[in-house]
Amino acid sequence: MIASITTKIAILELVLRNLLDKHMKEKDLEWLRNYNEENIKQKIIKLQNKEILDNNQLISRISLGDVIFIIKLEHLEAKIINSSNINFKKYYAHNKEYYFHYVNNKKYKNSFSNIEKANTVLNLLLTIRNRSFHWENLYKTKITNQKALAPRITTKSHNTFIGVMPNKINAFLSDLIESFEKDLNSYLK
Repeated sequence: MIASITTKIAILELVLRNLLDKHMKEKDLEWLRNYNEENIKQKIIKLQNKEILDNNQLISRISLGDVIFIIKLEHLEAKIINSSNINFKKYYAHNKEYYFHYVNNKKYKNSFSNIEKANTVLNLLLTIRNRSFHWENLYKTKITNQKALAPRITTKSHNTFIGVMPNKINAFLSDLIESFEKDLNSYLK
């Protein structure tokens, strides 16, 4: 399976890097070199110790986890990802498109906002990428307390677990690619 999803993950990494860079350059052309968050700053200093790199070289050398971290820190999720075509139930039948919250012991049902969906999608992408590129078994599932089959690729938002079953990873990645550009998947054929 890893071979079949590697190209999609690579495209998603490139798209996320480029969109982050585009949005951040609106404020500062050398935004990454001038970035003030301490962890990112330390990574840039470490990269710069080896050789002087321009902003384009720096963005290409930070990890996908760092890219996603910055996207979230800068609140760019909804600007970068159009999550309207993402239906979590498509990837696991027991996923929910909503969560519950309580006010004065009263239960309320809320739909995930576009930002919350985008955050969830980014978390799932990072999990899939890390597990596949570290050669973990993507076919693994688990059995719930109700004796149902459940995905091991999961993330949590508002105490609601969202997961992707192994046989739905390709569909998830394709849908995510389409959230950036409808025709982008046609280049993968």
